Amino acid sequence: MPNDLDVTCNSGLDTLLVVTLEKIDELWFLVVTPLGDPTPISPGPDAQRIVWTLTGNAKEGVFLALDGDSSGFAWSRYTPPPPHIFGKPELIAHNHQLTICDRHVDASTSGSWNYILRARIGGKDFSTKAPSQRGDDSTPTIKNK
Repeated sequence: MPNDLDVTCNSGLDTLLVVTLEKIDELWFLVVTPLGDPTPISPGPDAQRIVWTLTGNAKEGVFLALDGDSSGFAWSRYTPPPPHIFGKPELIAHNHQLTICDRHVDASTSGSWNYILRARIGGKDFSTKAPSQRGDDSTPTIKNK
């Protein structure tokens, strides 16, 4: 199976996700719509591209660089996926969009994985709610069905 260095995406199979800035419990967070629902990905013969786009009150923002401790995209340390399923994340559209390839081909690549997004909006850095060890219904999740 390919590793995260050689996954090729079929851009015709995009899963498009909206990212906005919302106040939750008196704090501001990035929210992936729909909130609380894992993003379902069905298996297929080709890798599928997942695309996150900053919109609404976050549309003037940019995703943070994809390196360092405050990366624009990171897998939860509690639920990282096996390295052969996902490609490396990439920033596109002047860092207003973030993409990753998901090579979900069959039951061997099924599972659920939490992730964290980070973006700079109006000169301040924001993130999705960090996953907790016990799980959290507002933590964004990719679910390969």
